[in-house]
Amino acid sequence: MSNNQQKFDTNFYTKLNNLEQRFYQEEADKQDLEQLILSIGELVMFYDLKKDPIKQYFLEKMQFILSRPFTILNLKEQYVSKQNKTPIVHRHQHNFSLPVLKLEKQAQVQSDLNNSFEKIKTMQEDYEMQQRDQAELIQHDIDNQMSALKKKITVRKQNRNNQNNGNPHSNFMSKSKLSEAKTSDEEQTK
Repeated sequence: MSNNQQKFDTNFYTKLNNLEQRFYQEEADKQDLEQLILSIGELVMFYDLKKDPIKQYFLEKMQFILSRPFTILNLKEQYVSKQNKTPIVHRHQHNFSLPVLKLEKQAQVQSDLNNSFEKIKTMQEDYEMQQRDQAELIQHDIDNQMSALKKKITVRKQNRNNQNNGNPHSNFMSKSKLSEAKTSDEEQTK
């Protein structure tokens, strides 16, 4: 059992469920919200590496959580509180410029928030493009295999018709050769 599988045990999912319930009831604080997003992100990465389709479920869950106004407000408040803790030093800081500094700070927060959403959107578009490319490759491979199979079937039909048309007594022979060919094909597919 791998380390990740041990991590994703009953306790992990119980904790995740509790965090989700607090989120839906809008009782989650910033820490709970971060933990919920990080936990779902871990699941997305884990199932993506395993090529498990359940990854899509967790990806959609994360997108839903990140798109809720409750989440956006909490993350914005957290960002603003972090910005307030770090002092901004300007060359010409005077008392009359405090409203200007406040506006600058708000503009910076909004800009950073917009950049974050753009990054998420870009990541999502890249992921969707990769999924489309993989689907196209799979379809191309299936088409190639079907074409090869159809060619084999056509060649066998032609060989069978040639054998049947060439010698009337070869009917018995062609049936025995056909059964040998079937046996040979079965062995190859195993």
